[in-house]
Amino acid sequence: MQIPVKEWAAFLAAAFKREVIGAALLATALTASCPSPAQALGTVEQLPEPVTYLSEGVLYEMKQYTPVITYLNPQTGGEYRIDEYSMTAATISFDYDDMDDTYTIYHANEPYQKMKFLDDDRIDVEELDPERASVSGIYTKRGDGYFYADDMHTLTPALGKALEIFRNTDEYERGEIDEVFEAPDNAFAQRDVIRTYTFKKNEVRKEDAQDVYRPRWKMVDVDDDNHWISFDYNPDTDYFTMYDPSDDTPYAKRRFVSLTRIDTVHYRDPGAPTGIYDQGEDGSFYGPGHIQKFITDGMLIFYTKLRK
Repeated sequence: MQIPVKEWAAFLAAAFKREVIGAALLATALTASCPSPAQALGTVEQLPEPVTYLSEGVLYEMKQYTPVITYLNPQTGGEYRIDEYSMTAATISFDYDDMDDTYTIYHANEPYQKMKFLDDDRIDVEELDPERASVSGIYTKRGDGYFYADDMHTLTPALGKALEIFRNTDEYERGEIDEVFEAPDNAFAQRDVIRTYTFKKNEVRKEDAQDVYRPRWKMVDVDDDNHWISFDYNPDTDYFTMYDPSDDTPYAKRRFVSLTRIDTVHYRDPGAPTGIYDQGEDGSFYGPGHIQKFITDGMLIFYTKLRK
C-alpha cells in the first residue's frame, strides 16, 4: 500500500492539534523509527520491552502476549478437525478463509480440495490433485441430506455435516465448536455403516503456540489492568482482528484504507458498526459509530512503527 506524502503531512498536522501531551507523544512514536510508506505488509518482531503511549490523557502500554485459547495443531493441516470416534477412519481437517469464503480440506497435512458454498444446497468442489480433476464440480444436496456430484461421486458425509455445522455457527463462536455426530462411511454402498465423529478446533500446548499462531498484542491502561483490548494482525490480508477481553473472542476486523481512514467489519458488541471511519480533527475515527481513541491510537502506532 502506497501512502501519499500529502496524507502523511495531513495526519501529523491533525495529531499536533490534539491535546498537547498526547499529540507530542504520539507524533514521537510515529516518527522515531517509522518505516517508509512503501514498506507494505510485513511480520511483527518480538519487542524486548512494551511500548507506552498517551491517549486522551491516559497512559497505555502495548505488549505481546499469549492468550489462553486453542491453537492450530501442527500435526494436522487444518484449523478444524473431524475424527472418527474409534479412530479407525482417517482424520479430516480444514481451514476457512473468510476473505473469499472458501474451505481448504486436508488429509493429514496435505491439502487436497478447495470448497465454496454457492448456497445452502450446493458446494463447488475443486480437486487439487490433477489426477482427480474429473471429480471437481458442483455437489448438490439431495433429500437424504448428502451432497452428490452425480450417481457415482458424493462428498464424504462426515465432512459435509461438519461444514454445515461450521457454516451455521456464529463466527465469533466457531473457536468453541465441540460437536459429536453420526454419519455413514459414504452415501452409496456403505451408507448403512454408521460411525460417530467428533468435530472441534485443533489444540496445541500453550508453550508451542507462537510457532503456529499470529502474535497477539494487548493495549492496556497502565493504571487499570482491567481496561484493555487485544488484536492480532494478518500481514497477508492487512487486517487487524480485535478481541473482546471478557471472553477472548473476535468482535471485529479492521484495516487501514489510509492512515486517516479505517474499514471495519462488525461481528458483535462491543465493536463499532460495520463501515468506513474517517479521522476527525480530535484524532478519533468516526463513521456509522465511533471507535475508542486509545484503540485507534494504538493501531496507528503498531501499523506505522512496529511492522517492518
